[in-house]
Amino acid sequence: MDEPPPNPLTAEWLKDNWAGEMAPYAVWEEPMKSNGLTSTCTLLYLIDSGGYDMEDVYVVKRSEKGVGKIGDMYLSTLEREFKFYTEFVKHELDAVPADNAHGPHIIFNAMFVPKCIVAWLQEGSTLVLEHLGAPSLERAPGSGY
Repeated sequence: MDEPPPNPLTAEWLKDNWAGEMAPYAVWEEPMKSNGLTSTCTLLYLIDSGGYDMEDVYVVKRSEKGVGKIGDMYLSTLEREFKFYTEFVKHELDAVPADNAHGPHIIFNAMFVPKCIVAWLQEGSTLVLEHLGAPSLERAPGSGY
């Protein structure tokens, strides 16, 4: 990852920075109805390069630009989220048995988490996360809660 992510993301940039199973062939973004506290969110639609013409959906989170204390808060929040996905969740998902590697990502037997496909914490800070669908509250299998 040498170049900051373009806005909107392009298939060319993603091909060089993709951590998913199949690099994208074509991509487009649409704004989400609501944004995060410190980020702008879009839905990223892509067709993979495997020739299957399968459309996948991801969530793109970009840091809001700011200065002074507000800018520091944005960066600090995004940095915590970045580390959550790239260090903590990755460590927990590395322990997932291979036969469930493509299923729902559940950590601590209770929390569904998206897989982080792209994590860029520099100029143009951007996360590309697996889209888990509409928000819902349900118990993870075997959670006992």
